[in-house]
Amino acid sequence: AVQLENLRMALDYSKWDKMVAEMSDEEEEEPRRPNVTYLGKPTSVTIGGGEQRTPGESTVARIGTLSKQEKDKQGDIKSRSISLSRNGNSFEKYCWSQDKEEVQLSVWIESGIGSKRVKVVVSKDKKRLDIKLDKNIYLSGELAYDVEVDEDYDGGVEWQLDSVESRRRIAITLKKKCPIQGATLWWSRFFKREEKVDTAKIKDRRKGSKGMKEAWEEAHKLFRAKVAKQRPTYIDDDGNVVDVDEKS
Repeated sequence: AVQLENLRMALDYSKWDKMVAEMSDEEEEEPRRPNVTYLGKPTSVTIGGGEQRTPGESTVARIGTLSKQEKDKQGDIKSRSISLSRNGNSFEKYCWSQDKEEVQLSVWIESGIGSKRVKVVVSKDKKRLDIKLDKNIYLSGELAYDVEVDEDYDGGVEWQLDSVESRRRIAITLKKKCPIQGATLWWSRFFKREEKVDTAKIKDRRKGSKGMKEAWEEAHKLFRAKVAKQRPTYIDDDGNVVDVDEKS
């Protein structure tokens, strides 16, 4: 969840737009011309790691082999992609994730788009979310569940622009509104038009579900035992408690 009450106001990220755009739009370096050395006779050549090979010996297995750093980077990209749709779903134009209290929507847009061109609004009845670029609808839909609206933010919703692995996105955070206090409502979809996900298989939900069920059954058992031992309470017409022995 996000915090800091003194920051809960409409934020303008325009002064960081140029910085973020530069970070996400890296220029490609011009290919470097390879250096070629011709050997006039059989010669031992030392390659990466100090291993020696004779020219002509096959090195196909080494071509295209990823370094540990490259493998780690690919793993980071994959995990980042999973986290953006954790407990949620992913589509071509957007993806969404959720935890117990909030839902985050990631909307993919073209690089170079600044915050002044973006408008994110939750309708007054809190049933619809509209995302506009240059005053035109870019993504819109009826929300599948009720949300809490924060009037301190422009449009009643918290959002920001950032880049994820060179992809520009609008990151929108919505606070869930649960009808039962103290309970957790897991969303099966973000927009009503989506196909539902199986909330019973949500990873974060499964962690404590078994323990919660056992705790509930134990509490229910103790409650029934306590009620069985209680004596009935009688109240007279004046609202006074009457002792059972006195009533009999």
